[in-house]
Amino acid sequence: MNFSYKKHKLVFISSSLLAASFLFAIAHFFASQALMLKLHQQGQNQLLTYVADLRRELNEYRHMPYSVTDNPAIREFISNPQPTPYLRGYLEDIAKVSGANDWFILNQDGDILLSTNDRGKSVLDPFFSQKELAKQLIKQQGEAGLLTGYNKEYTQSAQLLTAPIYGSGQLLGAVAIQIQLSHLIESWTVSGEIIAITDREKNLFLANDDLNWSRDKKSLQSGLRYPLIEGTKTYQIKIENKDYMLHSVILDDLEWQLHYLSPMKSSKQTANYIAFVCLMIGSLLIVFALYRNERALKIASKIENERLLEQNEQRQKALIEKTHVGLIQLDNVGNILFINPTGQAYFRHQSQLIGQHLSELLALPKSYPSTHQQPSLSLNDFYQAPNIKEQEIWLKRANKENFPALISISAINWAHSSGFLVTLIDISKRKQAEQALIAANNSLESRVEARSNELKAAQKELLRAEKLAAIGQMSTAIAHELNQPLTGLRTLVYTAELLLNRNQIKETQTTLSQVEAMIGRMHKLTSELKVIAYQRPEQLGPTRLEDCIDKAFISLGDRANELELKIDLDEKYVSAESTRLERIFANLLSNTLDACIEHKIAAKISFTSQLVNNKVQINIEDNGPGVDETSLLHLFEPFYTSKSIGKGLGLGLAISANLAKDMQGTLVTEQNSYSGLTFILTLEQATL
Repeated sequence: MNFSYKKHKLVFISSSLLAASFLFAIAHFFASQALMLKLHQQGQNQLLTYVADLRRELNEYRHMPYSVTDNPAIREFISNPQPTPYLRGYLEDIAKVSGANDWFILNQDGDILLSTNDRGKSVLDPFFSQKELAKQLIKQQGEAGLLTGYNKEYTQSAQLLTAPIYGSGQLLGAVAIQIQLSHLIESWTVSGEIIAITDREKNLFLANDDLNWSRDKKSLQSGLRYPLIEGTKTYQIKIENKDYMLHSVILDDLEWQLHYLSPMKSSKQTANYIAFVCLMIGSLLIVFALYRNERALKIASKIENERLLEQNEQRQKALIEKTHVGLIQLDNVGNILFINPTGQAYFRHQSQLIGQHLSELLALPKSYPSTHQQPSLSLNDFYQAPNIKEQEIWLKRANKENFPALISISAINWAHSSGFLVTLIDISKRKQAEQALIAANNSLESRVEARSNELKAAQKELLRAEKLAAIGQMSTAIAHELNQPLTGLRTLVYTAELLLNRNQIKETQTTLSQVEAMIGRMHKLTSELKVIAYQRPEQLGPTRLEDCIDKAFISLGDRANELELKIDLDEKYVSAESTRLERIFANLLSNTLDACIEHKIAAKISFTSQLVNNKVQINIEDNGPGVDETSLLHLFEPFYTSKSIGKGLGLGLAISANLAKDMQGTLVTEQNSYSGLTFILTLEQATL
């Protein structure tokens, strides 16, 4: 599969970086493992060499104490510790010959009886206590032993090689020499090796100069484990910011531990160099593979482009020949270079079309409708590179027949020349359809006009019938409302006449008061009917809501004491007529109070206002008993009431709705969460 570098440049760079990092890490890992394993093997071999050197050095001293243990003078001196010049001189001569530092004669209690050093006992006190020396002499049981003492304060050590002296089967004392390992240290230093020796307490008592950095017993225990893939355990230690590989071996018979440190810098540098070389080789391989891939892509792209070009030429040829649109190719001045078969069919296959100017195909004046604006398509027009899109044009055929068409002209460039491409669509059939459609439209307009006149007449008749029905319904309601008080009046008048004949003046006055109440009710009915019918010119202006609410509340008189009123208005002013707005609020307050008193509810009503869609919306919310969904639809109809007979005319809400409409507003209602009703009065915002 070929991979395009240009299309996937970011992916390639990211993948290459990841691959390079992975290759460098893998190469560095395996190179480091191989080099560190080699360094470990070399260190182990070198460590064995140093162990052999150390044992050879110690063996040179091991026989020396035994050479004097059988000396009678020494045995006699241990029994009777009186030093003689002979014995001191004897020890000094042996010390010079052996090359050891000092010789000592010890009794069985570990006390120094005689020494070749003038300081005597003080030489060993910093390293060995008398009790420790006595304990070691008993522990050796006749064998020579190597003792190591360590002074923590001065970080120094001393090594004693002892040989016990027995007499009559009992331990009398011992001969001890202080071993001199300085020449061994010098040989290690000269060779540039880093060697250290620790005792059984991990105390560093011998090291070449390269380890002067520390003599703490924990220094050689701080190494980090450096794992190798074959399972070999090795450790890495850092000294003065330099990495070393730690090799250690335990000398069981001496209770010493020999440490050899191999520098890791060279191996790490070599591993980095190998990884870098592998990275360069891998990068070169990637670049070479990319080059081969890009070259293959270019070759494949070239072959594919040639194939696509050939296919496109074939498709274009088939498209031009089989398309149902006339195509004409023009040169840069408008002469015809090519015309497809459909275009030739439009012009009845005229043979002389090639080479003609496009303007020669235009229909002659007066052979097309006078309302049509025919383009000229002259030579000057083509100098200005015309850009025509679907413009109607009239053309002529060989038989002088004219036909309408839609023409589009676009500038095109091909090869090393330029010109124009003309598309033609014969719209003769469409023109015929347009004429037929115009005729049908004219006929349809006549029919529609006649039908509209019939509908208007029917609408007028229907409106008249609706008005008559409304008048009949209102007449019935008015007759019903007036018949009740008239019947009452007849009865009350007859009663008053009887009472007068009986000379019952007080009862007659009471009856006349009832007659007056009946007449007042009839007057109220006629007044409210007059309000519904009367439309007067609007005189709207800024009106303060709270003032209208207060006046409506005061109009309730003593009944207002039974109503709890809450006012919280965000919008203070509306465009309205104060008298009509007071009448609306008074009707709503009175209805709420009547409903709550009838159902024995403590009446509460709240007024709030807010701006919604540039209009003031006033919400009047009560806690009354509410109404059912059916009654909610008829609340604003005249003479519809939910009150008991004789307690309401059903005109209050109808009047309120008409008053809101007179002020270019609306009044609607809905159920609220308190089982009561919320009336929503919407009015225009006041301009202050």
